[in-house]
Amino acid sequence: MTAISTSVSRRRLSFDSDLLHAHTPVLSRLQNGAKSLDGVLDILRMRVDAETQFCSALQKIISCSTDFIARVPCTESLRADGLDALYSDMKNEYTQRMTFLAALKEDVHTPLVSMKEYYYAQNRHFSNQSKQNIQMLKKQQSEFSKLKVKYDKVVKNHGSNHSQSAETLRVNNNTKLQQLQAVKQKFIQQQNHLRKQQQIFDNKMVQTLSAMEANEYKRMNALRDGITNWSAFIANLAANRSYDIQHLAKSMAYIDVERDLQNWMKHTLQKYPKPQLTVSQKQYSSPTVSPQFVGDDEHAHAHGPLNDGYTL
Repeated sequence: MTAISTSVSRRRLSFDSDLLHAHTPVLSRLQNGAKSLDGVLDILRMRVDAETQFCSALQKIISCSTDFIARVPCTESLRADGLDALYSDMKNEYTQRMTFLAALKEDVHTPLVSMKEYYYAQNRHFSNQSKQNIQMLKKQQSEFSKLKVKYDKVVKNHGSNHSQSAETLRVNNNTKLQQLQAVKQKFIQQQNHLRKQQQIFDNKMVQTLSAMEANEYKRMNALRDGITNWSAFIANLAANRSYDIQHLAKSMAYIDVERDLQNWMKHTLQKYPKPQLTVSQKQYSSPTVSPQFVGDDEHAHAHGPLNDGYTL
């Protein structure tokens, strides 16, 4: 019993064999499918717009960075391991995001737009085809209903008029019998036409439902491929950024401000060495004052003390 129920539950369902009676829910699903395609394309367009704006802003940041980076000596770790590394990371991120943006446009947006156009065209075709099939069937049913009313009326009249004379009754019966036979023959023909039209309608609906199912699988597969590619591109971007960020963090760890400033002072002393003084000069001479400070001192004497009223 368990094996039988398992085999029944695993039977593959289909639109044409299992949902022939549920044409309205199928049409509703197709309409929702079209809306889902529109929704995915809308959020994809917004993501593309956001990435485009971000890349544009990042490009401006990169172009503005070279001026202030150049003010830091290239021999310092603050420049080589800090600002230059940060600049390189921004350029790498810009390249990676432009690649990500191109992939979204080419491998996600373009196929989904093509699928949307195809899906909408197929849905319009299914709708028109279903309307034509239903109209033809309704027309045949209407003709059959009218003929059935006429047939029932003739049958009813054929059994009436029992009060007439035998001769008159015989003539009327013959006439009504001929009318009944003629109407009955048309009724049977119309009944056969209706059966044929019903069979044609069922066959066309089976074909239409089968095509609807195939179209629905195409839409769902296209959506699956699109969002799978989208997620793969995000994962690839994140992996690249993670690698670059780790490299950037390691580079920042090499910054040594103490060494940078000490090296600069050594280099400055090499370029501007201290004047060599004799022993007597070191003992009796006053400290050498920078011309800048001399100018400041003269300025102070000309304008009075800085702290007027303060006595040492």
